[in-house]
Amino acid sequence: MRGYRASNNLVLRIYRLEQLGKTIDEIVKAGANRIDDISFGLRNDSAYRREALKKAVTDAVGRARAMAQAMQVRLAGVLEVRQDPIAFHGPRTLGVAMAESAATPVSPGQISVVATVTVHYRIEPE
Repeated sequence: MRGYRASNNLVLRIYRLEQLGKTIDEIVKAGANRIDDISFGLRNDSAYRREALKKAVTDAVGRARAMAQAMQVRLAGVLEVRQDPIAFHGPRTLGVAMAESAATPVSPGQISVVATVTVHYRIEPE
């Protein structure tokens, strides 16, 4: 069997969600037969990253205090703070248009910004 396979990968950023369905339809009309990894994100995410980190640290401190109280020790200082990469979770799939005249439907959803921190404390007896 002889033949070849050709592929071309493009990354598109679309900033107007209401245009996404029509854009997908135009890409398919132009000959694309495979569309992978459609993902949603935030254009300016720094404020959301900071807020997620603040909440993650506040949660870590609260958990550490609860554990220290249960172990009857006190937190005597932070030894290390480590941040995992911040993750964004949002819708990952699109529906398929049933009518040729309608654009591929895109349903709005939510994007979650998830921050994880690890805090190591020095503890002392109470």
